[in-house]
Amino acid sequence: MIARLRRNLLQVRHVYLNPVDRQRANVLLIINFAIVVASAIWGLTGVLPRFLSGTADLLTAIVLLVILILGGLIFQLIQTGRLRGATWLFVLMLTGAVAQIVLFWSTIGPTISGTFIAISILPIVAGGVLLNRRGVLIVSSVIIIVLLIGALNQIQLAPEVTFNLGNDAPFDFGIILITIGIVLTFLLAFSGNLERLAKESFSDVQQRQWITEFGITISRQKEENSILAQALNLIRERMQYLSSQVYLIDEEGRLSRSYRAGMTQETSIQAGLKPGDASIITEALRNRQPAVTSTEDSSAPRRAHLLTAANYAVAVPIMYNSDVIGVLDVQSSAQNPFSQNEIAALLLLADQIGVGLHYAHTIGDLERALREQETTSNRLQSQVQEFRQRERRGFTGAWNSYIGARGKYAIGFDLEADDAATLVAASDLPEPIQATLQQGKMHIETVGEEQIVNVPIIFRDQTLGAMSFSLPLGQNLTERQIEMAQTVSERLALALENARLFEQSQAQATRERKANEVGSRLIGATDVNAVLNIAALNFNEALGAIHTQIFIQPDVLVEPLAQTVKEERR
Repeated sequence: MIARLRRNLLQVRHVYLNPVDRQRANVLLIINFAIVVASAIWGLTGVLPRFLSGTADLLTAIVLLVILILGGLIFQLIQTGRLRGATWLFVLMLTGAVAQIVLFWSTIGPTISGTFIAISILPIVAGGVLLNRRGVLIVSSVIIIVLLIGALNQIQLAPEVTFNLGNDAPFDFGIILITIGIVLTFLLAFSGNLERLAKESFSDVQQRQWITEFGITISRQKEENSILAQALNLIRERMQYLSSQVYLIDEEGRLSRSYRAGMTQETSIQAGLKPGDASIITEALRNRQPAVTSTEDSSAPRRAHLLTAANYAVAVPIMYNSDVIGVLDVQSSAQNPFSQNEIAALLLLADQIGVGLHYAHTIGDLERALREQETTSNRLQSQVQEFRQRERRGFTGAWNSYIGARGKYAIGFDLEADDAATLVAASDLPEPIQATLQQGKMHIETVGEEQIVNVPIIFRDQTLGAMSFSLPLGQNLTERQIEMAQTVSERLALALENARLFEQSQAQATRERKANEVGSRLIGATDVNAVLNIAALNFNEALGAIHTQIFIQPDVLVEPLAQTVKEERR
């Protein structure tokens, strides 16, 4: 019961990212609670009995009621995150209380005394630690004006006033003690701000340095699991958070946890979260902004994924080029929530993770595409090589058949350098020509007083032959002449192939024509003996045969004749 009351009344439920605002909210909540409780006790023990007896001052009762109402309003503003409004309302409440005491406490009108001067310091100190410079000046000006009014009124008092110091001592002591307590609370609460800010700044710089080193490291990583492991280990080991995990969007649009570091470490993908689930993970996914929760969160679904030892958690979207690819969830066991600098550092780390994952996926896709292209290229190269081999075998077989049909006259010719410039059939192959045919490359040698140039005749990577010509020994063979010889060789190879194809086409056409003529003659004959005689004569003529014999099975001709005789007898 006491723990629940303390949690509900003395703990700030709203998560303030700025550490200064968080500290202001905590101190303001406690002091406001103390003022409300003190006012309630004063009202029950002092004001209410007098009010019931008819001796209490109505103004005092109204002031007490206003303090209680403003205290409840300040509490609501703090718990809902409107700290600026709560701060101004609290300082104005203290200022109004001091003004009421100075202006209306005494029956003789506005007056000032040592106790009132001590109380006047309270709103100035509160404004100095809670408001900005303009707020402090406004509050100080109001207090000075109120004290000035009291001083002027006190100066104008003609009759002498006698005070009983013994009766006023307990009241003055209580007021001064409360004032000192509130001022001391403010000073103690905010005295270490500079040191804390310096410490948080140093921690922020160190975290950003670690994140920069992490970004350099993952630029060389190609595996998704390796990038996630390094990122989460950085959060766990260096940043000293309790646990961290990454949810990535799968093909079905769900968030699936792929890695966790902290309480346990795992790489298995577990059940995913739908975008409509009420958790800070899906909230960060939808809003593309960090989402924070704690054990004090009023929404159970938002804090459902918190570990037992965790007090706070923040979900940061992992993005690349405005596209959310996952969510980073970090949980802390610290007593203070995540500061603004810590969330900014986690945002930077999430951006680094997004870039690393995108490049890892891109490199993986490129490597897979490259492997597929290499496979396709190898298959196409194999097919091309196989096609070339078949073409080469067919081409080589055709030329071998052609050369075999021509006999020795296909070996080559020599051009005699006489007046007639006649071609003489060559029946041998010189050794340089044989070397050129085997190597398929141009060969130049010096024989006596001549330069012998042997150029291969190549068509479709098949060496058809070679040509050899002689130059005087003193004549240099230039690059242009060598290029001309190679060009002539290529044109000669093409001409030879065209000539072979032309001869082959002519021979095929001649065979078809003769076959058609023989077929026409055979079709025109009406007698079997005439058909056989025509066939024998044409075969001799077409094939150049000396003697042709045609044999017909007896049953083929006799059986139809016997069948005809039987039919006639019937």
